[in-house]
Amino acid sequence: MFKKSTTDSQLDFFSSFEHNLDNAIKGFVFFDCVATGILQLLSLRFREATSNKCYRRLRTISSAIPSEETVKRVVLQEFYHGF
Repeated sequence: MFKKSTTDSQLDFFSSFEHNLDNAIKGFVFFDCVATGILQLLSLRFREATSNKCYRRLRTISSAIPSEETVKRVVLQEFYHGF
């Protein structure tokens, strides 16, 4: 019976909320892609150093390039070892 009317300010609030949420999701995905790309570049550039420090591999042994997960673990170990 009672119909609550939406005002222009409420619509503006939800519109800006959706816009901010959309930008947050896009930013998260962008930084995730950048981080994965950096790990891939490190994997290609420092393949020998990475392979010698970590015995864990997610790709086949015949691959000379370590996976992103392996590079991430080596970088974390080196970073925390400095503290």
